[in-house]
Amino acid sequence: TYLSADVVVGPSVQPEEFSLVAAEGQMRGLAAVVTGPGGVCEVIADGETGLVVAPNDVGALTDALRTLAEQPDLRAAMGVAGRKRMIERFSAQRYRSDLARVVAEAIMP
Repeated sequence: TYLSADVVVGPSVQPEEFSLVAAEGQMRGLAAVVTGPGGVCEVIADGETGLVVAPNDVGALTDALRTLAEQPDLRAAMGVAGRKRMIERFSAQRYRSDLARVVAEAIMP
């Protein structure tokens, strides 16, 4: 569960289309450490909501985790920013609103 976590980590070795793990963690207010590039960069704003490192770079992954472990204020700020980003970009309300707009434009151009 995410209840006892301080950070969410998605160390993929291949680019992902979308990181559900990062999105779920950020909806729960957790900073994220993920590997990119790829769709994960739609979820994580590097340096703002989490840290993006290169795949297969164990040193960079270790450094990113150490940074967040040693800087609880940064970790908390990234978690708050991540939750806000998820709500603004990926919430059900945002989806409904965007879908209604597209349908309305299609019906009455």
